[in-house]
Amino acid sequence: MGDAGKLVLVLADALAKQGDLFKQLHEQLEGQRDAIRKVDIPALEARTLRIEELNALIQQQDELRRNSLAQLEELMGHEAGTLTLREVAVLQEPALRQRLQHSGEALRLHLHRVANLRPQVQLMIERSLAFSRRSMDWLRRLHQRGGTYGPDARLHQPSTGSVAIDRTA
Repeated sequence: MGDAGKLVLVLADALAKQGDLFKQLHEQLEGQRDAIRKVDIPALEARTLRIEELNALIQQQDELRRNSLAQLEELMGHEAGTLTLREVAVLQEPALRQRLQHSGEALRLHLHRVANLRPQVQLMIERSLAFSRRSMDWLRRLHQRGGTYGPDARLHQPSTGSVAIDRTA
């Protein structure tokens, strides 16, 4: 097997791994969406960390894929950035051609799923953050007005003899 054949195998592996990583990313985004809905902070944090790890792995595979294509372009005499996966696949034996096509299709499918789900999750996170900020603002305004809740569960102004206790100090 020549250099081009080895590069095509590296390309096929990178595509397959990238497709699998995008599939995992989609699953993590679904879990993140569910964690937001359930207000499950530990699950949300765990999913977010895993998503960051997956993004780094996806970038590594993408770099490998791009480098393989660039080297194939050079070997085949193509201008940089002009060689497509379809053109590479057509020149391969049937088994490798099918592997490249399947990996490319799986990658596109999972990439499309992630592209559709990611904005939804991002919007949910933004809305949760806005709600949290509004809640904190309300609590700050309440604290600034002065007064405390007394034993009767009513808000009493400082002149009633109630004492505010700062438990954060």
